[in-house]
Amino acid sequence: VDGLPPLSSRTAQTAKQQHLPSRSIPDQNNLLKIYLPVLTRAEPTLRKPEKASQCSDLEYIRLYCTKSSSIMAGKPEKVNELIGTTNVTLKIRDLDKVAEIAKEVLETPSLAKRIGSIDIESRHDEGEEDEDEEKEENKKTKVHRQPLDQTCVIPRDEAQSSQPSIKVAETKKDTDSIKPPLPTAAARLAARNASDEAGAKLASKLCAPLTQILTSILTSNGTLTSFSWHASYTSGTSFTRPPSFWTALYAHAPTLQSLTLDFFEREIPTLPPPPSAFPLLKTLKLDAVGAHGDDGAAVDALLASCPSLESLQFTWPSCDLRGCQIQNIAWGYSFPLLTHLFLRGWNFAPLAFAEFLARHGNVEVYRDEIDFYEDDEESRPRELGVDVLPKLRALWKSGGRLASLPGYFGGEAGREIEVLGVDVGGGGAEVLGQMKGVERVRVLEVNGSVLVWRVEEAESEDDDEDEDEGDGKGEKEKDKAPAVPPPSIPEILSTALPHFTGLQELGIAMESGDILVYKSRDKKFAHPDAATEQDLTSLLTHIPSETTIRTLRISDTRAQPLPPAFLDALPPVPASLEYLVWEGRERAVYRLERRECGVRAVVCGDGRVEGEGEWWERGGLAR
Repeated sequence: VDGLPPLSSRTAQTAKQQHLPSRSIPDQNNLLKIYLPVLTRAEPTLRKPEKASQCSDLEYIRLYCTKSSSIMAGKPEKVNELIGTTNVTLKIRDLDKVAEIAKEVLETPSLAKRIGSIDIESRHDEGEEDEDEEKEENKKTKVHRQPLDQTCVIPRDEAQSSQPSIKVAETKKDTDSIKPPLPTAAARLAARNASDEAGAKLASKLCAPLTQILTSILTSNGTLTSFSWHASYTSGTSFTRPPSFWTALYAHAPTLQSLTLDFFEREIPTLPPPPSAFPLLKTLKLDAVGAHGDDGAAVDALLASCPSLESLQFTWPSCDLRGCQIQNIAWGYSFPLLTHLFLRGWNFAPLAFAEFLARHGNVEVYRDEIDFYEDDEESRPRELGVDVLPKLRALWKSGGRLASLPGYFGGEAGREIEVLGVDVGGGGAEVLGQMKGVERVRVLEVNGSVLVWRVEEAESEDDDEDEDEGDGKGEKEKDKAPAVPPPSIPEILSTALPHFTGLQELGIAMESGDILVYKSRDKKFAHPDAATEQDLTSLLTHIPSETTIRTLRISDTRAQPLPPAFLDALPPVPASLEYLVWEGRERAVYRLERRECGVRAVVCGDGRVEGEGEWWERGGLAR
């Protein structure tokens, strides 16, 4: 910051006495890289001295310091940062403290002029606080859960709720027989309106400093090139940003090159359309997953105002109910420079959407998570023409929508797709075993939870007793042969791999942190056990020995490192396999060494070798 005195030796000594990490003290070459730890256990000083020379270095840095009550409890702190020198990035992680930085920006016009990027994240805290709230709520509502016979998988957000939408046995007591009446429609509407009003007031208060910062950048002749507002758990969250915020943001339309916006529930109908185009915008990410039944005309207008887009990511509700779908999205725009396209939502207008795809022949990377019913004419995608997406080289298809996957391949189309990713958690994975024309695929990514990769245990006797015995068909059912279970995901993979004759890298995601299961022994919901060497061993048995795969990559963010004893004596592996990548809590890349006594895995350097990056950039080790 202008006028900041050089860092003195006294500063370093003071930092050492207060046990501050060295990265907390900015160096003279990067004076605006200001980190925000709690410098002392006292509240930070927020009064700026008249002259910078009148205070110590630590006192001056303390002007930007924010303090969160969770820091002292050892939980991640929320901080706001100003990073950079000539081109400053403003990172906001604590909306409650934005006013402090806004004040500094307004008082320092030269600083406002240098802000080129604003990155906001408003997140719902997970972890122990949520669990404590759930336990307390369960006590109030007298919810008594009984152990289930089988493991039940439910979404994380439902599991964290006090009343999961899963059938769970509850003890019946006379004292609990009288249930309170359900709220009337009028009461629910009143509660919703009250929530929306409170959310609007909160948003107006928190957005005011942001609006000031955006306006200050403009009046200081600054150039804002990037703006992003990420918000997790937007569904069910009332937070309506005021028109003044959108006006201040739209004022930067002439200079913005990247824009990311996550919309809150029922916010889109209040969104004003942009008054002018975004001529330089190259990257646009819009998350409207909470726009159930909302008028999306303003979003449609925003999309139509970006003629220079190179990358578009758009998410909207995947609900099949007509009244629950986003409204007034016309798909009538064209982006001649578009190369990366990521779409997720219900196929509410198949014909218009098919025409939209046909107009974008330069797309090279496409993530297709368009949801539909195979037997529903109103949602089923139109057949992909041979001249549609001719330059496509990387494709991702989501589970439950895999029925249309074969349409991307075939000799007539001639698409040279080298990277293919699929989600297998939603069903329809059988189509992988029927694929043709996939000889050009070099990298195959198969994404599923850790449970889909584990062989399910045989059903217990208790489960066999669940058959209906009161309909007069009990004896007939016993005479019938048991139903043949569908093939497991590992079995499907084993059938599919021989078709991928040019495959060089296979990536298997067996994530354990995205789901919760009910564990009868502990009588609570928890994550399944993380991936281990046993899961890797089981997977290897389903990879054909005659494969061409050179790199096998396993990922689970909760997985521990592979044991040294396992690495020193690997189970049987295909002869073509050269590298093993284990992406757990730590990432490690191993080179396989074949000896007379077997195969062992040796770490490649520091493990940070080529092959990392986005899914469409994979395959570095196999080149």
